[in-house]
Amino acid sequence: MDLIEKDKIQTTKFTRHPWETVRLNVLYYFLKKIETKNFILDVGSGDGFIANELSRKFPSAKIVAVDVNYDDEFIIQNQKDNLHFFKNLNDVHTPQNIDVVLLMDILEHIEKPENLLNEIKQLNNISASTQFIITVPAFQILFTQHDVFLKHFKRYNQTQLLQLMKQQGLAIDESGYFFLSLLIARAFQKIFGLKTKQGLHNWKGSSFTTSFLTTLFWFDFKFSWLLSRIGISLPGLSCYCICHLSPS
Repeated sequence: MDLIEKDKIQTTKFTRHPWETVRLNVLYYFLKKIETKNFILDVGSGDGFIANELSRKFPSAKIVAVDVNYDDEFIIQNQKDNLHFFKNLNDVHTPQNIDVVLLMDILEHIEKPENLLNEIKQLNNISASTQFIITVPAFQILFTQHDVFLKHFKRYNQTQLLQLMKQQGLAIDESGYFFLSLLIARAFQKIFGLKTKQGLHNWKGSSFTTSFLTTLFWFDFKFSWLLSRIGISLPGLSCYCICHLSPS
């Protein structure tokens, strides 16, 4: 969840949106393919949901979360033995190799994302073995007031995302879309001019609805991913790529 959304929450007791829960499971699915996960850097980590979950999922790994919107109070209150928060990338120094870099729905917030990618590449112990996992919202034609609320500059298609990565010297290992069902829902909203409740903080679905949608979205991802294995590429509301630095 973006911090802009977290600030809208009126209570500490709230249910995570199914989209956010399933996106975490999609990340786990991607991480299963990566052999070494001793150091994971989560850039643009928002309210720290993913970073906290990763610290529990991989207790022997070091998880570092960076977001320019963190203040000192947030950083002090949320540090754990294997989880560290920073405001700036320049504060991240480690003797360990950085095994995985996460950019989960971050690049759309940046007018010139190549600057952030360059800053990450210049970190100590980023190497050709470092895996980048990147997700962005898909298709500019679906840009709505919801994107404006979240301060998005643009939405990406797969070609645009891969072109950006290649321009920054990143070699693509895998790419595609997921959340076809949400793409259909967003297209319907766009066509008929329906308003979208702004932000994940607004989720007030019942436990049954939350469970049903979580199952639906996960099936949606697995169905699209399995079809992609046989060369059938379906669109989705999210676009992703997994990549690494090309040899110099």
